[in-house]
Amino acid sequence: MKTTLIPDYWSTEEALAIVDFLDDLREHIWARYGLRIQDFQAENYVSQANHAQRDLFDPGEPIDPF
Repeated sequence: MKTTLIPDYWSTEEALAIVDFLDDLREHIWARYGLRIQDFQAENYVSQANHAQRDLFDPGEPIDPF
């Protein structure tokens, strides 16, 4: 993803107009692609997840009573 530098000379009103535009854009994108985005993210999460069980303690270590 490309990083975009944000100018520091915008007025507060201009910055707010951009934020409002981005909010509207996000809503429209989500309305059209939301389910596909969720499916894509779920597939990528599952494929990248490490499914190995992590040991919480050493299996050879004796368990002390409480």
